[in-house]
Amino acid sequence: YMLDEHWMITGQYQNKFLHGGDLPTGQDSLDSKFNQSTFSLGAMYRMPINRSLDAVFGSELSYDWYKGDDLGSTADQVIGLESDDGSVGITALTGLRYSITDKLETGVNIGAKYVYDRTYLQTSTEMNYYFTENIALGGQVSYSDNDGHVGFYIRISN
Repeated sequence: YMLDEHWMITGQYQNKFLHGGDLPTGQDSLDSKFNQSTFSLGAMYRMPINRSLDAVFGSELSYDWYKGDDLGSTADQVIGLESDDGSVGITALTGLRYSITDKLETGVNIGAKYVYDRTYLQTSTEMNYYFTENIALGGQVSYSDNDGHVGFYIRISN
């Protein structure tokens, strides 16, 4: 959510079903051995470079946890954690946003997340389509610690 032309607050929840290190889809996800959840809140600062290009700088505070279906879950084998382990994490990122048209924007980000006593490099690219001046539907492809993700979101400004 954009508070003004420079500051925005961010928030997200994501859940991944994991099975032997893979991300199953469809019926396989119901048989998953454990899942990873993340809830995060953060802030970003937008700095205009020119009329079409912005730089962004931000950070997020997150809580990550794993939940096994049974006490002998593969969580310990795959990620070295016991069932129900959780950790507070912090993420820092920087990126660029480019307005292709008044309604279409693209962006790239690079950052790092510290959680579970490890630092993970994170990269992403995104595209946003603004239905109105204040509401956009966006998609993002990201890569973090040998793991790719695709996600969709709504962006709202005041």
